[in-house]
Amino acid sequence: MKIGSSVKIGYIPQDIKFKNEEETILEFFIKSYNGSETQARTTLAKFMFRGENVFKKIGKLSGGEKVRLMLAELIQKNVNFLILDEPTNHIDIETREVLEESIKNYKGTVLFVSHDRYFINAIASKIIEISDNKINSYIGNYDDYQRVKSYKK
Repeated sequence: MKIGSSVKIGYIPQDIKFKNEEETILEFFIKSYNGSETQARTTLAKFMFRGENVFKKIGKLSGGEKVRLMLAELIQKNVNFLILDEPTNHIDIETREVLEESIKNYKGTVLFVSHDRYFINAIASKIIEISDNKINSYIGNYDDYQRVKSYKK
């Protein structure tokens, strides 16, 4: 596999760790944001960090809040290839909706690993199956993949 010179990869692991958990959401986000604090707060609001909530310490964030913060940071950094490892683990319904909407509006490529069939159906446009040392590609979401697999039997 070769990665093109113009590809900017962003990765959200299953277990998100931050270097400084004493930083606030706003302090963390503004370090990599190219704009004013007001603009940063407007962007954070799109990811459900509003008002006084932006002063919450990173160490106090839930799993879903960590996913939202990482996604907000990566999208504003203009990465064009997102890799997500089990992105719906440990998140609430509200965060899931923000995640799905953000990915649907994302202009780059998204590669994700998930056991969440609902999420796969909502987001995937291609399924890659690795089985018996072979890679098989299927156009569509999880339901489409299941139809093709049952048809081949």
